[in-house]
Amino acid sequence: MGSHRDECSTADASEKRQQLASALWQRLRQGPANLATPPGATNGMESRASSSAGKPRVGRTIIESLGVYLPPRVVSTADVLAGCQAKLDLPLQRLTGVATRHVAGDAEFSIDLAKKAVAACLAMSRHGPSEMDLLICCNISRYDSPGTFSYEPATSVRLRHHFGFDQALVFDVCNACAGMFTGIRLADILLQTGSIRTAMIVSGEYITHLTRSAQKELTHRSDPRLACLTLGDAGAAVILTRSTTNAAGFQELELYTLPQYASYCVAKLSDQPHGEAIMLTDSLAVTGVLIAAINRGLSMLQRDVSLRTRLQHFIPHQTSSTTIKATVREVNRMLEAVVLDESNVIDIVPRRGNTASTSHFVAVHDGILAGRIAAGDTILFGIGASGITTGGAVYTCDDLPDRLRQQNRHVVSMESAHAEAVGSCQSSPSLVFCARQAHVRLASVGVVPLRSSHPGDTLTLAVAAARDCLSRSRYEARDIDLLLFAGIYRTDFVFEPAIATFIACELGINTGSDAAANHRFLAFDVFNSSIGFLQAMYLATRDIQMGKSRRVMIVAAEIEHHRGMPDSMLRGIAEVGSAVILDQAPDPPTGFGMFGFKYDTASIADFSMHITSGGRLTGHAPRRFEQRYIAHVRALTDDVLKRSNLDKAAIKAVFPPQVSNEFLHELSDRLAIPREKFVAVVGDNDLFSSSLPYGLRCAQEQGLVTAGDIGLLISVGVGIQVGCAVYYF
Repeated sequence: MGSHRDECSTADASEKRQQLASALWQRLRQGPANLATPPGATNGMESRASSSAGKPRVGRTIIESLGVYLPPRVVSTADVLAGCQAKLDLPLQRLTGVATRHVAGDAEFSIDLAKKAVAACLAMSRHGPSEMDLLICCNISRYDSPGTFSYEPATSVRLRHHFGFDQALVFDVCNACAGMFTGIRLADILLQTGSIRTAMIVSGEYITHLTRSAQKELTHRSDPRLACLTLGDAGAAVILTRSTTNAAGFQELELYTLPQYASYCVAKLSDQPHGEAIMLTDSLAVTGVLIAAINRGLSMLQRDVSLRTRLQHFIPHQTSSTTIKATVREVNRMLEAVVLDESNVIDIVPRRGNTASTSHFVAVHDGILAGRIAAGDTILFGIGASGITTGGAVYTCDDLPDRLRQQNRHVVSMESAHAEAVGSCQSSPSLVFCARQAHVRLASVGVVPLRSSHPGDTLTLAVAAARDCLSRSRYEARDIDLLLFAGIYRTDFVFEPAIATFIACELGINTGSDAAANHRFLAFDVFNSSIGFLQAMYLATRDIQMGKSRRVMIVAAEIEHHRGMPDSMLRGIAEVGSAVILDQAPDPPTGFGMFGFKYDTASIADFSMHITSGGRLTGHAPRRFEQRYIAHVRALTDDVLKRSNLDKAAIKAVFPPQVSNEFLHELSDRLAIPREKFVAVVGDNDLFSSSLPYGLRCAQEQGLVTAGDIGLLISVGVGIQVGCAVYYF
């Protein structure tokens, strides 16, 4: 997506961008109109397998445990500048505040940092791996081995296998430096509905490989690659549960996206001969927008005067000390009072650099161990990420600071913590069930016609499908509250910002003069092989149920990186795009019923896909690998139908993975459901993440289902993972 910088940008010159950022700030500092609890938000609690809505909800989402891993190697800014091939006459430390940063060792990569953070988190938790109901991985970097970037299996699936999280629903999210707070937002919804009891949110950010790329490529002091020199490596993990009272936990958590600025910071594969990844940042423009947007995201300081006196700590995203100071000045200016100052602002940039999605929790960890953050303290988080995604969170500590300091005094080694955490690892198949979804329906389905003339470009395919979806609905783009992208293989290997933000930019959602209005639009990616689309559907239903969103769009698009290139490996997927819109069903019982997911990671090492330096797709894909899914699909569907009080005869249509006709025939035989009930849209290649939308569109156009019919949605993913859902038309 090298062209995104031009396509999504509202101006080409830094001067124009700064003017736009300044104008945006003037609108944002006027404050929100009304950000009270949205109508329709529920206080119901729900068990993992049955609904019990209406019971009073007590307690908030709390951080039960915190684990942070910082690699032992420390590198100074002077050393980083000395390593640049071009001599830069630049006072980088003075400009950014970064003096040193931690850098991963030669044998440490993104997943290793995540593993060590998880081990540290489990070591101080009251909960073991088998008690985790949800695992979300949020790292931007997927640099998991020398010169390779991982695609499949997802990081969450690999961690599930490694630690024995055998009861957990797992997936990855991509939302740049707002990733961990995006994961917390999702976990908070599932905790509030009682769908889960414990969740782990984790990120392993090995990002100093971008520094190495920049050292090779930088040419001048205003180079867009300069921000790469401020990065540091870290891993962070939190375990979330519900507290028994409202005294501690997250009191507020708000995230929203301004997609018109998505192109201001993009991480993708470099076009230089070395073939590594690079991050391109319009630093002046993105800083101006982020300062303005973060202050808009901290609107709780305006509407809750008492928070100004209750606040002990302010922890912004740790990009640079200069930006943090500018943010503090603007907050105080907005409030017309000195609310933030050196006594309550936590800035770890000088010692840690910018550690991306882990930065807030590295700061919390540092603050606790330094004795600065205590039990009962209230923290205000300022969230900012490329995309642009921003917001704020208010959190009151329970006794976590005391427990973390006590554990630190006992000096639990990372090696022993890791060994203890892995000790309970199980690879046996396991089932996760998610109960009926409060009548959330599919309002519209859009697809790109198979064998169309659309070029194999992620953004083109995704936007075409999204527009088709909107044209078949009663909604306009501005009516969408949440946009999720569930595709995997993307042009230029872009992982920052979320592809969803580029799609929203092209659709014009929450852009232009209304970007500062009371529209809580959010966009991010759900990243988990071909099963990610079904998981995004599940997350969307919960979001609507809790009143967080009224209308959710899910989009997928896939490209073959080397189609047409001789002697190149292909994934075997169709270059297609698809989209659906979910909303509240007007007539019960229309909509989604029970969801189920099943995992068997015993053979996780048998299938893998990754990109090497230079952009070559490589991996290991056994022949007829898809056949391994079938036995697991049968067990899961039998259980979901039983729990839904349905028999197979009640199913009018089955929407299977559109892998091949051979696969559908075998699946029909093993499920003992007639082949004519299977909706088939199989072309020359696997429809992969778009299988469900294409099947649903086919059934719609051919009249295969009518009102009152029941459908069975089936999805599979590398891992092994299978999922299904009951749908009432």
